[in-house]
Amino acid sequence: MLDKLSVIRFDPHLLRSQPKVYDQLARLYCDVFAGEPFNEYRQCPVCNKYFSHDQVELQGISSCSNGHAKSPLKIAWEVEPVKVEIMDQASEPGFCGFLALTQEDLAGFSWARIITFEELRRHWDKEIVDVVQSRTALGELVYFDELGVDPKKRGLGIGRKLVSSICKWAKDEHGELLTLLRTHQNSPARHLFESAGYQKFAQDSEYGEGRIMMILDLCKNLVIR
Repeated sequence: MLDKLSVIRFDPHLLRSQPKVYDQLARLYCDVFAGEPFNEYRQCPVCNKYFSHDQVELQGISSCSNGHAKSPLKIAWEVEPVKVEIMDQASEPGFCGFLALTQEDLAGFSWARIITFEELRRHWDKEIVDVVQSRTALGELVYFDELGVDPKKRGLGIGRKLVSSICKWAKDEHGELLTLLRTHQNSPARHLFESAGYQKFAQDSEYGEGRIMMILDLCKNLVIR
């Protein structure tokens, strides 16, 4: 059981005023995506391919030559760069983020933002872009960007509260927009996204490795539980 869990909306001002929470957010982000099922432990700086902890530490893989010259791997997620990235995103128009807090620490996070077709084309291939464009005449959409829960606190309903918070914001403020997300096919969050109304429509063309794209035509059709 969690003692007095609260879900609050965050922005750059809150992060600056609560440096401990800001630091916990970046550290939790790094931990969540370095572990299963995303396995974003190390990354190739050339092709962006991710490598798991087992591949690096047990199999001894230290470089990548995936269609390019051999290149040493780098740490995929580091706290200080992640803090900068979070602050940059939180400062953009159309951003909405939530934190799940206990009395002692950060238990989870979620955020979404408005993206344009121009950004969509920068990250995904023509097949995915064509599907999105065929389902909306508008030039922007809601992208459910991130969801993470402390592995020690999973199974307690925190993820559902965070997903519901994003869904309510999207319904209330952007009901006519299409909504899109990327997750791993084996992510514990996938069933939450499906219960909110999202459906898988493609494999992720940017990173692959089991990542999938999910879509829902109108934010107003998101299900809040």
